[in-house]
Amino acid sequence: IATWEGGLVNFDGIDWTVYDHTNSGMPYIQIRSLAIDNNDTKWIGTPHKGLAVFNENGIPLSIKESTIPNVQFYIYPNPSKGYFTIECTSKLKIYFLEIYNFQGSLIKTESVIENNEIIDISDYPSGIYTIKIKTEHGIGIKKLIKH
Repeated sequence: IATWEGGLVNFDGIDWTVYDHTNSGMPYIQIRSLAIDNNDTKWIGTPHKGLAVFNENGIPLSIKESTIPNVQFYIYPNPSKGYFTIECTSKLKIYFLEIYNFQGSLIKTESVIENNEIIDISDYPSGIYTIKIKTEHGIGIKKLIKH
């Protein structure tokens, strides 16, 4: 059930559970619309924060960071105001770049990234993003904060 001021409420036959912006990744407490797609993904529309995917399992408190063995890569500036540079110090070819939002949804993909290429994320809201790259030596993941 979507509510005007209380987020979403679920009744499992015994208990009521209230989901809001503190425990589900919802960007705002007011819900104006709710839709469920063919994959059972719950989409919520809010008046001030736009469209989001509802996550009844809660929001992640951290994102595991991994590195590519024997290869260092950097993203800077971090925090970013809308643009960041990605750099592999060993000049490896980056086959693809993926950017995931805080809820884990893939929001951007680019293929064959040049070393020191500037990536534009100015159209995306402030938050924590996961940057994933693939090179000939493996996959690397870093966190990026956008102001």
